[in-house]
Amino acid sequence: MKHFARLHPLTAPVLRRVLNPRGPEPEVLQPQEVQAVQPPAMLPGMLDRVAGADEHLPVSYHIAATLQTKVTHAPVLRFTYRNALVRRSGFATAAHQQRFGQSRDLRELLGPVDSIPRLRYCYNSVIQRYFGHWMSDGIPSAYIDPDRGQLWMPHQPGWPHAPEYLNALNLSVVAAPVVQADELVVYQDYAQGSHKRARYAVIRDKIHALFGGGEATDYVYIRRGLTGERRIITNEDAFCAELRRRNWKILDVATASMADLQRALCRARVVVGIEGSQLNHAQASLKPGSVLVVLIPNDRFGSTHPERSRAHGTRCGVVVLPGSKATGYHVDTDEVLRTIELVKTTFPV
Repeated sequence: MKHFARLHPLTAPVLRRVLNPRGPEPEVLQPQEVQAVQPPAMLPGMLDRVAGADEHLPVSYHIAATLQTKVTHAPVLRFTYRNALVRRSGFATAAHQQRFGQSRDLRELLGPVDSIPRLRYCYNSVIQRYFGHWMSDGIPSAYIDPDRGQLWMPHQPGWPHAPEYLNALNLSVVAAPVVQADELVVYQDYAQGSHKRARYAVIRDKIHALFGGGEATDYVYIRRGLTGERRIITNEDAFCAELRRRNWKILDVATASMADLQRALCRARVVVGIEGSQLNHAQASLKPGSVLVVLIPNDRFGSTHPERSRAHGTRCGVVVLPGSKATGYHVDTDEVLRTIELVKTTFPV
């Protein structure tokens, strides 16, 4: 049957409609959990500035997630599929398919197909698209069953730090573009429950073993610059100049290596940066009790980083930036500094 695997992307949509087969029974690795939480610290009026969210979820969801005091974490599940064809655009068995985007990339089916006995699929549509999800979702999933076969978690060519993380964390990812897996292990692992929090701690400890040392006392600002989707702070140069005057370290993700970033972040007590994938460098290594202040554009308000900050045991604050994607955003130094102090008093160590 494995010789017919390259036909699965063609047969799966038809057989699923005709047979309506049941998928594999999930194995529960972590049951649903309920956790009491504390919202991030914000100066009065911050949420009044919110004018929009990203394309994935509505503003109402993100505001509710930001303000919630009780979180229900979805279970962590494992699914095992047989004789699956795996590509960057998804995977397919004879009667089941997971596909990202509209393109079927059928030309890939005519090329070589590597055969692998067992493959761990730590991948989904957002891991494929965003470096931050690759970092904070894909890598933790790779630690669920580290000895259960090879790893499928390809990264985009434009993510220069991804190979450095794989090397530092001793993770080897299958390089072949198309793979037939006798057994494909797929995870539901998007929640921030205790199972994932334990894996976050393992990853943090590995990073600190390589790049840490000494007390975490530094104040660090992470510059996003022109990396990723447009998110320009119009007065960023002046803001950084004022932070340098106060002895802050400024990290530019466009020019710093992963080692440069982590040598600084492992020693950081406070980190500030605009919402985006680059903050996941800090999420991965900040020590519990450290402060993370997220600058969130008013027209792209999101709750992802405050939620992850809780899972990492760091203390979070939010500053909503006025402006727009087209014209850029403005950061108020005084608001940032006052938010840092508010975080410290709201979440005493």
